[in-house]
Amino acid sequence: MNGKRKLISFAVMVCAIFLGAVGFYGVKTRYEPKTDSGAQELPPTVYTTDAGYYTDPPTVPEPTETAPAATEPEPAAQSSAVGETAPAAQTTIEYETVNATLPRPEYFDIPLGMDISLDYSAAEPVFSSTMGDWRTHTGIDFAGVLGDPVKASAAGFVTAVYDDPMFGTVMEIDHGGGITAKYCGLDKGSAVAVGTEVKMDDTIACLGVVPCESESGAHLHFEMTEDGKNIDPLTVITMP
Repeated sequence: MNGKRKLISFAVMVCAIFLGAVGFYGVKTRYEPKTDSGAQELPPTVYTTDAGYYTDPPTVPEPTETAPAATEPEPAAQSSAVGETAPAAQTTIEYETVNATLPRPEYFDIPLGMDISLDYSAAEPVFSSTMGDWRTHTGIDFAGVLGDPVKASAAGFVTAVYDDPMFGTVMEIDHGGGITAKYCGLDKGSAVAVGTEVKMDDTIACLGVVPCESESGAHLHFEMTEDGKNIDPLTVITMP
């Protein structure tokens, strides 16, 4: 009796082991996916994002090449070859040519006082007490006092101011119409600048000394030329 029970127990145990093995294999085969070739596939990876989750891997956009910003072509270097148009030069006053462009003034006034100490004498020599000889006198001497204001005889442009060993400080004014005046014997440093535009009776300097006529006292030696030739200033000055 005991031997029969042992045999039945052994048979039950063998059946239980067999059924357990068959069940485990079936479950494993059911839940393990396979490829067409029979190879086992790995379960999909779950990816999470702020918006949820998904099983496909996130798509990373491929970098796109950014076209470089368009640049403006550099201006071509200017050529200095013959035929190129040069920039216009700035307009400046050429004092040598002002005489031909300014109209001749209608009136000329006396530049200093009313006292003429020596007249114009280009044709006949006169004796110079300062130089001790005879020489022509190519201007008119207007007597005055050192420091007296010297006036412009007419409108024009100051074209030169310089020191002369014989006539002291000299100013030249282009009065237009071919007429240029020399104001000689001015006080050094008192003259207006070259390029100054003056009007009739404007003060242009103070009276100084004429070295070659110093014995004649303080006076303005006044000369005029027309088209480069000396003329008697009284032929154009309007005397009162």
